[in-house]
Amino acid sequence: MNKTKPDKIFILHEEKSAAGSIVFYNVPDYDGLSVAFVKIDFWGYKTVYSGVQGDFHLALKKFGINYNYFPKVKGTPFPILYGAVENNEISDMKLVDSETGKEMSRFEIDTRDSFRWKKVVG
Repeated sequence: MNKTKPDKIFILHEEKSAAGSIVFYNVPDYDGLSVAFVKIDFWGYKTVYSGVQGDFHLALKKFGINYNYFPKVKGTPFPILYGAVENNEISDMKLVDSETGKEMSRFEIDTRDSFRWKKVVG
């Protein structure tokens, strides 16, 4: 099986937008959280931008939090910051610009959501 084009994926969550969909998915037998922005056209789905965060559950178990950031990419709804929290003592988080000190976004933790938090930052 080619990891860049797996035979099977498990879609965990989809965020639909007018421009396409952000799809969160897993590849069987691989501890990673993959994310792709896809558009549909005449021939089917086309991946515009994608990435994978390896050792996702290992880091989540060790630190109680895991996250990833995709920068602004033309033709996508990015930037996006997403992740998961398994530390019940964390109830909210904020994203602060390290250069200006300005708070960019605040996240409330939704324990009913398997992703716990995600936010399009742009």
